[in-house]
Amino acid sequence: TVYAADPVEDNRERALRFGASAACAPVDVTQMIGVPGVDVALELAGPAESVQRAMDSVRIGGTMILAGSVMPVARFAMNPEQIVRRCLTVRGVHNYHPDDLKTALEAIAEDVPMYQELIGESFPMEQIDDAFAHAECTPGVRTVMRCRS
Repeated sequence: TVYAADPVEDNRERALRFGASAACAPVDVTQMIGVPGVDVALELAGPAESVQRAMDSVRIGGTMILAGSVMPVARFAMNPEQIVRRCLTVRGVHNYHPDDLKTALEAIAEDVPMYQELIGESFPMEQIDDAFAHAECTPGVRTVMRCRS
């Protein structure tokens, strides 16, 4: 079972289309997963409150993987006693192997409709301010910058 928690409704709907079993807003995650919690929590966004929710959702003996915390954010309350008593594994993952990027680009090049919805609007470099503004209003998809027209 794969649960997805995201504050943006479009992203929750996309998660369901991509195979999640259920999706909800982050504030509802504990009700969605119930007890005893999840085996593995993947935190992909980075904000401290998201990391805290991920940690709170992991069952005894579970694993929390942090991949979204690649920039400085507010601290979150982590009680070491909870890590020890709950026998948690906490792991950070940063970046990717070049083969991962190659695989992703090949999937996009195959023109699989499912992946195409992850690619947003395209902008020339001269419109970089517009591109950033567009990216800010379209979470869950990637805005494309073109080096050449």
